[in-house]
Amino acid sequence: MEKGEERATAATEFVDEKLLQKLPPRYQDAAKQAVMLFKFFENKKDINYAPVFTALLGSLDEASRGLITRRLLAHVPQALQDQKAWFDPYLENFDRRMLKHYQDMAQNLKRTLVFKNGLSPVGLLRSCLDYALNERENLSGVFKAIRDEFKVAGARDILARVSAINDFRNTYIAHHEKELTDKNLAELELKKWIEGLSVIHGF
Repeated sequence: MEKGEERATAATEFVDEKLLQKLPPRYQDAAKQAVMLFKFFENKKDINYAPVFTALLGSLDEASRGLITRRLLAHVPQALQDQKAWFDPYLENFDRRMLKHYQDMAQNLKRTLVFKNGLSPVGLLRSCLDYALNERENLSGVFKAIRDEFKVAGARDILARVSAINDFRNTYIAHHEKELTDKNLAELELKKWIEGLSVIHGF
């Protein structure tokens, strides 16, 4: 069996083939690479499974950035002065405990939408969904666009998936707070990551 066919067969043991086929080729390749690496590790002792997920990080970031851009870019004002006000709406009456979070979020969105160099796209997507669905304050500017574009059918499912992926990444992959040595946990989360990638890409 050729390596490409072997990767495809291994991947479909984790997720439905129709789901994989909905992904762009580069995302399919990342998913297949992650699954093959898991298969390589699964019968070894004392293995840290974190590298399995590294293969998917770039695709998840790209898909998250793409979703944010598709939903929000058309709302960005063209004039520079208007852009400045749009990304920096009045927040002084807002809960002081959350003020910096939303200021940082707005600036990261500006970096993402205007300068194309935003940070932590998965985390930013989670923040957008969380604001749209759970924040009671109705802020103006970029935050109004977030609520308009992300408070939609299916968004709560996306939020749950993105939050789980982000938390797992921060705990086991990005910051190495814990060693990922549990094979069953790694297998379960790998399935969730591939399914999550498909849902984010298609939303």
